[in-house]
Amino acid sequence: MKKEKTWTKLTGDYPYPVVSALGISADGRVILLKRSQNVRSARGVWSIPSGLHEVGVGAEDMMKREFKEELGLEADKFSHVTTYENILPEEAPMAHWVIQIFVCRLHHIDRAVNLEPDKHEKMLITTFADFADMVMCDAVPWHATLRSALLRNMRTLRTHMLRFTEENR
Repeated sequence: MKKEKTWTKLTGDYPYPVVSALGISADGRVILLKRSQNVRSARGVWSIPSGLHEVGVGAEDMMKREFKEELGLEADKFSHVTTYENILPEEAPMAHWVIQIFVCRLHHIDRAVNLEPDKHEKMLITTFADFADMVMCDAVPWHATLRSALLRNMRTLRTHMLRFTEENR
C-alpha cells in the first residue's frame, strides 16, 4: 500500500518561488489537475501542474521534472507567460508564494497518468476551448489569483496553442 504524503508547513519570512505550466498537446488539448485536500494550500480547486522551485534548478528543468513526476509526460518549448503572487495573510505564519506561469508543449498527452493522487484528486484532459470556458466560469473552483492570471493572459496562451497545433501539421 502506497504511503500517503504529508505536507510540512513552510517556514520563513520570505516568499516561496513556484513554477507552473499549462501544457498543451500538438492537437490543442491541455491537462488540468484538481488539488486534493491534502495539499498545503488551494485545496479542492482546479490548477495546472506546479511545484516549488528548487535551489540550483532552472525553471524549465524544474517544470520538465514536474510533468514527469506528476503525469509521466515529456514537455518542451517552454515560454514564460506571467508571474503573480499569492499572499494568504490569514495563515499562521503568513503564506506568500511568487508563482511563474509557463506554457509548454506536451508529448503523448493520452499517456498521462495521475502519479500523485495524494496531491491531485482528479486529472482532466480537455480541449483548450473547454479549459478557457472553465477559467471564465465562476461556478468552477479555481484559486482566485490563478484564475485572474490565466484570464489576463488567455490571448497569449491561445497564441501558443495555435502555434503548437500549426507545428503539428
